[in-house]
Amino acid sequence: GNRTGEAWALNNLGDAHTRLGRPDLAVEYIEQALSLFRELGDHDGEAWAYNGLGEAAHAGDDPAAAITHHTAANT
Repeated sequence: GNRTGEAWALNNLGDAHTRLGRPDLAVEYIEQALSLFRELGDHDGEAWAYNGLGEAAHAGDDPAAAITHHTAANT
């Protein structure tokens, strides 16, 4: 199968759930995406996933986690 496409689909589902006000569900999808991006060695994908986790944390009123994830996206 297309593992890269799967990772991006999971990441996009997570982002959609963040925008819909369901950050807990968003995190579940984005963490799956992050795991796949790591397996694939896709550093750009990892950065996007960390950014998505940061957005979900912000939406879930967890600013400390948001900062941690956004920082990881920039490394």
